[in-house]
Amino acid sequence: MQAHTATVLMDHEEDEFRATYSNDGKESVDCIHLDSDSESLDLLDHNEQIEELTRKFGDVPTLGMSFNNEQEAYQYYNSYARDVGFSVRKLRIVEEFESSWEALLDDYGLRGNSWLEGIYALREKWAQVYGRDHFCAGMTTTQRSESINAFLKKFFSRNLLLREFVVQYDKAVADRREKERQAETATKQKWRNLSSNWNVEIEATTKYTSKLFYCFQDECKKLLGLRLKLQSDDGLTRRYMVMNSGMRGMSRSLTYDLSDQTVNCSCKKFEFEGILCAHSLKLYHELEFSTLPSKYYLKRWSKEATCDVDFDSNGEAPLSTLESSSMVQYSELSHIVQRIIAKGARNNQTCTFLKSELLLLEAKLEKHPYFGDEHNEILDKHVSEDEDNLKLRDPKIQKSKGRGKGRIKSSLESKPSIKKGSSKRKG
Repeated sequence: MQAHTATVLMDHEEDEFRATYSNDGKESVDCIHLDSDSESLDLLDHNEQIEELTRKFGDVPTLGMSFNNEQEAYQYYNSYARDVGFSVRKLRIVEEFESSWEALLDDYGLRGNSWLEGIYALREKWAQVYGRDHFCAGMTTTQRSESINAFLKKFFSRNLLLREFVVQYDKAVADRREKERQAETATKQKWRNLSSNWNVEIEATTKYTSKLFYCFQDECKKLLGLRLKLQSDDGLTRRYMVMNSGMRGMSRSLTYDLSDQTVNCSCKKFEFEGILCAHSLKLYHELEFSTLPSKYYLKRWSKEATCDVDFDSNGEAPLSTLESSSMVQYSELSHIVQRIIAKGARNNQTCTFLKSELLLLEAKLEKHPYFGDEHNEILDKHVSEDEDNLKLRDPKIQKSKGRGKGRIKSSLESKPSIKKGSSKRKG
């Protein structure tokens, strides 16, 4: 009878696993590969969320399972790991990676292994802990690839004709825009449930979109399980140690700058994802901050990320060499007008008001001293091309060079058959 074991690896640990564990035929090994690490959820609602995930996905992980986010995937696999007797390793800082690597070499007697030494020399290229100083919006290369591949497979196939491709492309764009519209509607209309009365969490509801707020709130929920300890204070900066009461040996270091009230955490969550970690929020909570420094609210995660237009000190949009072209100007104005039209078409009163204002604006524009400039011909041509219906025809199908599909026939099969003539019976 064969024993069956399973392990869950982070992407930077897969090479370690392959180098240190060999299948000798007596064990069957399954590797569930997780793309990156994530924080553990608050202990108060941990069991409830585990039960919900178990009802949704079952007790045993299988191929093809799809999760809403990485946090949900990690939580499910970690629960399964504890049930069957193994654990998920998480490395978030360089020191943890270095100590784990040294332990790996000592435990399995791999010191002097030339292949592992070569892999270790390239650790900054494959170990994620060395890339957390760079902002990646929390995404890794495999996440991006898997996400876009899953999206494209819903609309495209390799056998599509050109005309069908254009139709499917329009459907794909419409699907993306509809999901974005639904997300914006949820951000504007849905009330967010607060987990505390802390003013910073209340402030985040006015800053973040709905999805990003709940990511921020997950970090706020972890504050109860963290302990803060002051290590040094030189009058300019303070150094703290943040310890997790629920996870032994898990600690992070904080550096707090008194001059601009900013904090740097060794986990590098803000640098990598653009959202403050629970360790930094713990410090601001202990210092009784009612608002966070503005640098911690990135515009890309805000409600106005797709609506604002940047202007210079003179009130004009900055123009680069590319943006000065008439086509780009036409595109920019179209986005603004479409947004105004969508707001004006909500009811009869706003529609009537907007029509009258647009007519007045058109008359004022025609009296502008620069109206009728040299770019008009280009714009008129661009508008006329948009209004024309383009007729697309499929390219001529040509036989490709080389052997076609199918297996190669043997010499007996490819030998021409000899037809036997009909024989007349002699009477």
